[in-house]
Formats: sequence, C-alpha cells, structure tokens
Amino acid sequence: MRLAIHTLGTRGDVQPYVALTRGLQEAGYEVILAPAARFETFVTAQDISFWPLPDDFLDLMDTLAGRAALSRRNTLTWTLRRLVREVRPMMRRLLNAQWAAAQGAAAIIYHPKALGSVHLAERLDIPAFLAFILPGMTPTRAFPNPMLPFANHGLFDRLSHELFLRYANGLYRNQSIGVTVAIMSAVNDPEMHRRATELGARIREEDGVGRAVELINRGLVRLPVSAKSRS
Repeated sequence: MRLAIHTLGTRGDVQPYVALTRGLQEAGYEVILAPAARFETFVTAQDISFWPLPDDFLDLMDTLAGRAALSRRNTLTWTLRRLVREVRPMMRRLLNAQWAAAQGAAAIIYHPKALGSVHLAERLDIPAFLAFILPGMTPTRAFPNPMLPFANHGLFDRLSHELFLRYANGLYRNQSIGVTVAIMSAVNDPEMHRRATELGARIREEDGVGRAVELINRGLVRLPVSAKSRS
C-alpha cells in the first residue's frame, strides 16, 4: 500500500517525518515523502522516495517583507497587504505539487502547514491523517494544552485542548496583533519553558514513531478493499 506524507517548513518540520517514513517502510508500506524541494538530498540519503513541494514560502521568509512579518515591525494589515500578491500564486503552485504527490496514494499523512491536504484527500476519496509533531492539535487527558496556563488537573486536561481548539480559530480570524503579542509573550515566559521542558522529557521516553505507525495501521485497516488495492 502506498502512502503520501506531506510536510512544509524548515528542517524541524521535515526530520520527524523522515523518521515516520522509515517506521512505515519497516511496517511494509511504500511511502513517498513530499517536503520543500531544498530537502531532496537530505531525504533521498535516507533511501526514501521524494517528491518536491515548492520552496516559495521558505524563500518568502528570507525577504524583507517576510522578516517584517515574523518580527512584527509592521502591523498585520500592512504585512498582509504586502504579502497577498505573492502568496496567492504560491498557494496555487503548492496545491498543484501536493495534488501530483498524492496520486496513487491510499492515504495522505500531513503536517498542518501542508495546506490543502485534507481537501485533496477528500477529492481523491482517500483518508487523511494529521501527524503533528507538537502537542496541542489533538485533545488528550495525558497533559493540559501547553498554550494555556493550566497545571495538570486530571479530567480538565482534555477540556483545555478542546477550549484552545475551539477559540483559537476565532482569535486568528480576528487578525488581532494584540493576540499575536500575547502568544509571543506566553512562548517567551519562563514558566512556559519549564513546562515545555518537562513535557519534552516525557515525550522523549515514548516510542513516538512506533505509536504513530500503530495508529495509522488502525486507520488503514478500516479502509475498503478498493482503497487498499491502490498502489
């Protein structure tokens, strides 16, 4: 069975998916990994099939406008006006490349930065599996959402994730620079760093790749025979 993994970002957004790809290969799957084109040598050196996604967004972050967006030297409105002319054609190129990379796959596994993965899978009538490398996108009782100032509260841990996911969309839709500043302040908070360190130590003790392969296996077992036969 062939699987397509789509990810977009820097090396930190690619290397974990190299490990996941190796784990899936060992489990008997044929996997094609689609990150930004600049990572071709890194990926193929691991004996992994590679499909290039455009480097456009990474290149944009190296421009003056991109650096201004990251540093918040200008208002969000100014940044959006400056970038929108460049981002629209970039999005079309990205979606075209992702569409090509997904052909023949029985499922798409994706990083949330790989925009369009869910919609492409829907169009191809195949499942899509979110495989995010950071906690917070999937509610869990194991620990509270790291973006909220909550200590461990047992039954309330899962609720903290659900609250964050429910209200984060509204915050981002408002395009508020105040929200951006608040998030950056939280990320730079010493207590946040302490909690992140503790959580990171717990995660490192786990077999993350093995667990991910197990969960993907479970999802694929439920596929109809016609989907399983795709290659």
